[in-house]
Amino acid sequence: MHFSKELLVHGNRACNYSGIVAMTFTMYDWISTAEEEVTQIWKRPWSNLKSLYVFIRLLSVGAQIIPVIISLQPSSADPSAPVITRECLWINGFQGISSQLLTMAVQAILLLRVEALYQRQKRLQFLLRALYIGEFISITVMLSIALPELQYELHCLVTYFPPEFAIPSLLLPVIVEFILFILTMVKFYAAIRDGWARQPLIFRFLQDGIWAFGLPLVIMTINTVCIAALPGPFSSIAYSWILAIPGFAGCRLILNMSHLLKRHSEGPSTYPEQEFQLDTELP
Repeated sequence: MHFSKELLVHGNRACNYSGIVAMTFTMYDWISTAEEEVTQIWKRPWSNLKSLYVFIRLLSVGAQIIPVIISLQPSSADPSAPVITRECLWINGFQGISSQLLTMAVQAILLLRVEALYQRQKRLQFLLRALYIGEFISITVMLSIALPELQYELHCLVTYFPPEFAIPSLLLPVIVEFILFILTMVKFYAAIRDGWARQPLIFRFLQDGIWAFGLPLVIMTINTVCIAALPGPFSSIAYSWILAIPGFAGCRLILNMSHLLKRHSEGPSTYPEQEFQLDTELP
């Protein structure tokens, strides 16, 4: 599929601007939470949550640096110049794998929180983890099939993504996150009914589960719509945010969980302990 030189340049520029704004957002979030990060993460001994935080933070930044560096090349480069497909495949493959890993990492945090809410019930734990593993395998297979089908133009800009893979790659994470969201809301309404939702610890824990579901869902939906509806050179305009938003959500969730764990260990609470086990360490 071929596009006019003008459309390629404008599309490349729009995607570059979007990528730079997403990278700026990520760096702003990192700087604004630096004090919390030092206190809640680096001053504590290594744990699974700490490792997960470092993984999410570094992967989100690293995966976004690549398009920003590429975007620094002169936009006046000849759009008719040949595209090095192998290099583009490696670059976009790394970004595709990174976006999948970031999404799965955020889901892992949400899954741990749901397990804590339900006192790590064995049957529920088994079903959720089986669903999580099944999602990971399915998306990995789809990604490995879709990557060779991508088409590139100026600065490895993706101008075509197979639509038969775009929708399933959105639906599978949405289904898993929707199940986690429903399970969280069940406990949220139970907390309201029983009168202990006013506890700051419980309210914050449940509130985080709600926005951490909605925000990645919105950006995944926007990205899918862009792929399906916008002309080729503009179809990747929201892709950088697929790397920025999960990174933001995952790090914020872990920082908030660290606050909650600290409060939980500092003194007694008036909510019923048997209803809620704040045990969010990875097994």
